[in-house]
Amino acid sequence: MADEEKDLTIPEEALPKRTYWYGILEWLQKLSMRNRLFLAFVVLIVSSASATIFIGNAVFNRKVEDLVSAKVEMDLKVAEQMFTGRLERMKLIAHALATRTDRRTVAADYQKFFLDEPPLDFFLLDQGDLTTLIYMEERGSSTPAIRAAPNVSPPVAAEDAEPPEDETKYIVRALSEPADVAALKPTALVDLADAAQLEAQPHASIAILDDAVAERLGYAESGQPSMFMLAAAPIKGGGALVLGRRLNGNNELAFSMHDLIATVGNQRYKTTVFMRDERISTTIRDALGSRADPKIARTVLEKGQDYVGAARLMGEIFFTAYSPIRDERGRVVGMLGIGTSEDIYRGIQRRTTILFSSLIVGGMVFGFLMSYLFSAWLLRPVRELAEGMEKVAKGDLVTKLRILSGSELVQVAKSFNTMVGAVRERDIKLRQITEEQLSRMEKQISIGRLAAGVAHEINNPLTAVLSLSSLLLKHAPPEDPRHEDLTLIVEETQRCRDIVNSLLDFARERQPQKKFVDINQILKDTLLLTNKYHKGERIKKVIKLKPEPLIVNGDSRQLIQVFTNLVLNAAEAIEGEGSITISADEDSSGAFVEVRVADTGKGISKEHLRRVFEPFFTTKGASKGTGLGLSVSMGIVRKHDGNIEIESEEGKGTRVTVLLPRVEGELLI
Repeated sequence: MADEEKDLTIPEEALPKRTYWYGILEWLQKLSMRNRLFLAFVVLIVSSASATIFIGNAVFNRKVEDLVSAKVEMDLKVAEQMFTGRLERMKLIAHALATRTDRRTVAADYQKFFLDEPPLDFFLLDQGDLTTLIYMEERGSSTPAIRAAPNVSPPVAAEDAEPPEDETKYIVRALSEPADVAALKPTALVDLADAAQLEAQPHASIAILDDAVAERLGYAESGQPSMFMLAAAPIKGGGALVLGRRLNGNNELAFSMHDLIATVGNQRYKTTVFMRDERISTTIRDALGSRADPKIARTVLEKGQDYVGAARLMGEIFFTAYSPIRDERGRVVGMLGIGTSEDIYRGIQRRTTILFSSLIVGGMVFGFLMSYLFSAWLLRPVRELAEGMEKVAKGDLVTKLRILSGSELVQVAKSFNTMVGAVRERDIKLRQITEEQLSRMEKQISIGRLAAGVAHEINNPLTAVLSLSSLLLKHAPPEDPRHEDLTLIVEETQRCRDIVNSLLDFARERQPQKKFVDINQILKDTLLLTNKYHKGERIKKVIKLKPEPLIVNGDSRQLIQVFTNLVLNAAEAIEGEGSITISADEDSSGAFVEVRVADTGKGISKEHLRRVFEPFFTTKGASKGTGLGLSVSMGIVRKHDGNIEIESEEGKGTRVTVLLPRVEGELLI
């Protein structure tokens, strides 16, 4: 048998896994209400504060970026105005020179007016044959890019001009080679001069000239085109004066714009002039010749639109703004860009974020403190209610809760005080009832002991009388006149013996011999026994049993005694025709077996119903009962851990329910 026993241990993998969230939930359930409330406040405060910090910083950072973008865009407009101002300045110079000079005195006049700050690199007098070119060249200095080209003739002095002194900064040269004239003819120089002569007013523009043209103008060979600021004005006597300045490598323009738009102390402000997407003038160190971001180039050069946004310059992030540079015909030939380092504004963002977050965290700490105090104050009535309930549970029924005006728990406190008062009154009544029942039980015990003693004393004489009378009745023939008297003596003696046996059963406490029994079979045996006492058709018996066994742990003889007593009581309560319904089933919980015995008899009045379990109480009359049947039955059922309930309405019948604990097991045969 040991080999056949099965291991009922549940494998660990079959058990439900305890997840992380399950552990947290279990921990929360163990917390007190105060701690739960405080934790709820903490979660609410932390989540709200975190959301405030996140949203606030996001909004602030977005606002800072918008403000920085707006400032950079505004500074770009300033740079554009300065760039345009340089063109206008050249146009004014060209107009001033053209109106007061001719080809013979132009160099001297320019030297008088712009000795300290030459705004341009060369003059070109166009009288139809491009005969005169004037270079701007500083003696003793290597900073200008202008150098004498090999194909330019020696200087030609003007007739009215004084001999040049040592401080003379300008050299006049004549274009003598036809190739020079042919190289300059199809360029923006001549186009601008023609436009000025045609409209009889000065013109200014941006132009990109090939390296060969720049070389004819006196610039050193660079191998790539150059961007120029050009201005032209018609001169008296015919022809035009063309002024120009190359922007490639000319960082003076970029630094001038930087000095104008950079804020005090912001040395990281950058300005740049682009020829197409190439940096040709910039304040960024070692950046000449580098290319712009392709995304920016597409927006500005291809689409002709301004660009405002973040961009990476030489490994750093800048807030930048770019605008297109257009030539005389409106074509985009370059870009003007400015930018300020992101680090400056990121520092502002960091300081503001730290300040804002510190304020929020300080508010959170204050909120935690207030939440703790508020939860303690809020739960004080609940704590007092719990303490009051604990006192009541310990038996202090004089406890009363304080009723605080304005509190939502006022009604709870009132109800608690009312409940305690009701419990106190009920306790007093229960004590009185208990004392009465104890007194009655003491009397019943005394009566039982007395009845047992009397029964023992009477039982022996009754046995002798019954034996002798039965013997006499056996030998007396039916026609004997004493036969009837002897029969009466035997019947009454048997009745007395039954009463004595009932007294003995009531007086002595015999423990039940329990084993697993089927209530269905107990009821069937009871019906077989009661059918011997009640024959005929005036009482109809209805049996309702479950097909499956209803197992209880009990003494079959004592249970048959209980159900027999109930069936006989039901039969005796029916006057004339009627019915008795006997049913057995499990209750709604499945833990008990319910056996009901219902009759259609005369019923029991309310004043008698509460006394039916009292010993020696009977409504049948002294000749029909002893009043011990239900009290003995209740004692048996309670020894089986069960109970008997009686429902009755006078004139409609009675229903008796016996509750017995149900067990799971097999019947022992």
